Amino acid sequence: MSLLEVNAGTADVWVYQYERDTTSRLTFGAASNSRPVWTPDGLRIAFSSDRAKRNVDVMILPMEGSETAGWKPGKPFAFLNGPRNEGLAQFSPDGRWIAYVSDETGRFEVYVRPFPGPGGKWQISTNGGLWPMWSPKGGELLYEEVRDSRIMLAAYTASGSSFQAEKPRPWASNSVSLVLNEIGGTPFDVSPDGKRLAVLLKAPDQTETATREDHLTFLFNFTDELRRRVPQGKR
Repeated sequence: MSLLEVNAGTADVWVYQYERDTTSRLTFGAASNSRPVWTPDGLRIAFSSDRAKRNVDVMILPMEGSETAGWKPGKPFAFLNGPRNEGLAQFSPDGRWIAYVSDETGRFEVYVRPFPGPGGKWQISTNGGLWPMWSPKGGELLYEEVRDSRIMLAAYTASGSSFQAEKPRPWASNSVSLVLNEIGGTPFDVSPDGKRLAVLLKAPDQTETATREDHLTFLFNFTDELRRRVPQGKR
């Protein structure tokens, strides 16, 4: 798994190998490198970086190795480095597309491009958007519409170099107050069948004040723990 280390305003991407209990640093330099995500085949990592010290760009880091032998990083290169901010990249389940956000219109919207390219781009959100997330089952792309604090869903079809997305619709009728993590991962995730969301919500009295994040927590047998915590009548 990938993780971050933050020091004096900068951040670097590391890999933690659970079975070996070892960490390896992947990025170097005086920059903030954040929000790492793996390609489905495990051969690349996409991450956000301000290493050019102008705007945030989407970078790709080639990887070599395995969980047993260890991982070695190649040379990172820019996938998107336009004049505006681009980030929060997420690979589609088949690894052929990248969803990301850009403020090129003056506010952040969700876009899709083919990976590794070349090709066009498709705007997915229509009323501002953050945190794109692909459904593991395919055919659906979710994101947060920030103005109304709603999780939106856009069904899509992809064939060859063509990507066609339907008009986004609310995933649920209620709004959600997501916890914003300045350098970490997406505050929600989609279940393998695409029918449920795991959402990191604010407590009623929680503010945006940053909290110390200096450890990892692994939760095993999640469904068993959920059954234990949620009363039968509320499932």
